[in-house]
Amino acid sequence: MTERGVVVGVDGSTGSRGAVAFAADEALARRVPLHLLCVTTPAIVLSPPLLAPFPTDTPDPVVDPVPDFMTDLAEDARRGRPGLEAIPEVVPGGPSAVLVQRSRTADLVVVGARGHGGFLELLAGSVATQVATHAHCPVAVVRGPVRVDAPVVVCVDSAPETDLAVDLAFTEAALHGGWLRAVHVGEDEPDMLLSRWRGRYPGIVVDSLVSHDRDVTKALVDASEDARLIVVGSRGRGGFRSLLLGSVSYAVAHHAHCPVLIAHPTSTE
Repeated sequence: MTERGVVVGVDGSTGSRGAVAFAADEALARRVPLHLLCVTTPAIVLSPPLLAPFPTDTPDPVVDPVPDFMTDLAEDARRGRPGLEAIPEVVPGGPSAVLVQRSRTADLVVVGARGHGGFLELLAGSVATQVATHAHCPVAVVRGPVRVDAPVVVCVDSAPETDLAVDLAFTEAALHGGWLRAVHVGEDEPDMLLSRWRGRYPGIVVDSLVSHDRDVTKALVDASEDARLIVVGSRGRGGFRSLLLGSVSYAVAHHAHCPVLIAHPTSTE
């Protein structure tokens, strides 16, 4: 079984560098290895022409060497992060399937947003949709700048499905400076909803933002303008597709001004 760590999907695009930097900070904070994963689609092998002689033996499969840009990204990840183990890997297969499989043993999977359409373009039938839908651990989509000295933002309410996101947000805040911003839309005070986490994370500084216009998406997107990271919840692997397509989490992921972390329970397989 692959050792635990942070897995980041890279493809040589500009978005890869931002994703790698974010993933490197996450791996360093967790004291786990960083796996830079480049997935290559195997070439289609066609049958020879009918009149051509069939080969008498089958050549050994060719293992792709690690390309220069992967080596450079690994070096960039280690720079300024003493002790970080950054491992570049080239793996054949379909990107979605490989990343979902690796999520079974990962602490976190990271992908980068790209293209002029931003996160919407990435989500619409792409690798990120499949990974976010079927992953066995939290998934971070890196878009916008990563602000180091900024709070982790999460929405709090009384719905049971938000517990996983709130717990993950407190964990992230503990890893990165101890500052969390709780956003709540409604009449209840966030402090009442956060009481059980405050006891478990006594060192976390929590400030609250209450929006009374009941526009959850707007409140979260506004809060993301000066956030390090915004954490959104899921309904589990079974129902996450419907949550992403047309929900608050989808809208926040599309419009947020910072990386978005999608909460999934970590697999124990």
